[in-house]
Amino acid sequence: MLNSPSDYLLRGALLGLLLEAVIAAPATLAARSITSHVTRLSLATWLIAALRLGLIVLLAHPVAQLTFRKAKRSPFLLEEDVRAMIVGRTLGTLLGLGFGVTAAITLA
Repeated sequence: MLNSPSDYLLRGALLGLLLEAVIAAPATLAARSITSHVTRLSLATWLIAALRLGLIVLLAHPVAQLTFRKAKRSPFLLEEDVRAMIVGRTLGTLLGLGFGVTAAITLA
């Protein structure tokens, strides 16, 4: 089906995976090169910052559509579509974080 909630979920998951992998890989490389091997807390800090940045970028528009701009939303975009988009982008961001860290560690 075109434009069903599952389509929005899958598109959001793929977008989140791609964007977070692009953000998390350089953050991991920077954390490994800048910080010493003694402080592992800073690696977690870098990864949490990358995760927050990805979630802010990906979820700002759908959450605003769901809460503030209900009147301006397209009549073809249903509320469950926006909710599925939010869930997909969140899941994709979490998967992308793992993928980006794995790719950075493999390449380094």
